[in-house]
Amino acid sequence: MRADSLIPVMRAHLDSMARIPPASMAGMVGIHDALTSRMLDAMGADMAMMGMMGDAVWVALTDSVKRDLADLPALSGQALTTRLRSHVSRTRRLLTMHEGMMRSP
Repeated sequence: MRADSLIPVMRAHLDSMARIPPASMAGMVGIHDALTSRMLDAMGADMAMMGMMGDAVWVALTDSVKRDLADLPALSGQALTTRLRSHVSRTRRLLTMHEGMMRSP
């Protein structure tokens, strides 16, 4: 699986994003976008390789994560801090869902 090798990296990155001070968040958004986009692409490739389609929950969650990625660069201050924390939580849920789907027969 393509995403398998990225999941530990992504989890460590999300841990880092959750701990960075608000003043540093804006500078990390570009790096985060690139890594998260790469992860989403890998998850999609894994699912396609296995002939899987995402259910409504999967689609809604991936759409939310993608919307976050589009919106984060325009945010600052408390709005960025609040949205980024919610985004990190959504992204963790997505990782967990993907791992579960890849274990399913």
